[in-house]
Amino acid sequence: AKVTADQVDLIIVATCTGDHRFPSTASLLQNRLGSTCAAFDLGAACSGFVYALNTAAQFVMAGSAKTVLVVGAEIMTRILDWNDRTTCVLFGDGAGAAVLQRVPEEYGVLGIDMGSDGSGGELLKVECSITQGEAESRRYIQQNGREVYRFAVNKLGESALQALQNCDIDPSEIDLFVPHQANVRIIDAAAKKLGLPSEKVFCDLEKYGNTSAASVPIALYEARQQNRIKHDDLIVMVGFGGGLTWASCVMKWYAPLQ
Repeated sequence: AKVTADQVDLIIVATCTGDHRFPSTASLLQNRLGSTCAAFDLGAACSGFVYALNTAAQFVMAGSAKTVLVVGAEIMTRILDWNDRTTCVLFGDGAGAAVLQRVPEEYGVLGIDMGSDGSGGELLKVECSITQGEAESRRYIQQNGREVYRFAVNKLGESALQALQNCDIDPSEIDLFVPHQANVRIIDAAAKKLGLPSEKVFCDLEKYGNTSAASVPIALYEARQQNRIKHDDLIVMVGFGGGLTWASCVMKWYAPLQ
């Protein structure tokens, strides 16, 4: 992004696998970068990066920050029970980052949708901190796969449609759909709800598994590397995860010199 650490006004790290309860991972990152800006962690599990992206956009649009570093980073292998084949084969470790700055009005974040349903909290959880010396089973991911799947199949497409509706854009205008990489059938169901052909849907799940808050930024990076995101393209990102949480972002890509 051709940005130096002293130009960053805010760091937001989306993670549920930080090294400490506090200090935040964002504060540790800020120190390692040599920056002096505000920094905080955001916890929304697999929805975390899109939550953080939408949050960062509000700071930029309000004029409270000029340059925001948004990170999604997870070490999911820390919280997996390797004897539980219903979870340990699904998740992976990863990290991705993005720099947000103000762009012309018709570009950038155009529409968002975010939500949470805490009544589904028991369906996907880790009961205690990964650093606590409590019962081993409480330190690992516990998931009701059937119910989480049912939630995600409905919510992924619904949230994307709501974000599009919020900025009065039709799904047919989407150039690339970048969903949370958790399950191919969930992604396919969301694409069908949006009426999108496979060539407008990005998937790299087979390479990394579910990297939680890291999955969307990794997918964005790979899509750019493959030249599937270009200036003027309309991108829709959506995540879902523990909480239960969901978040979508409609963004018109601004990269006129690339």
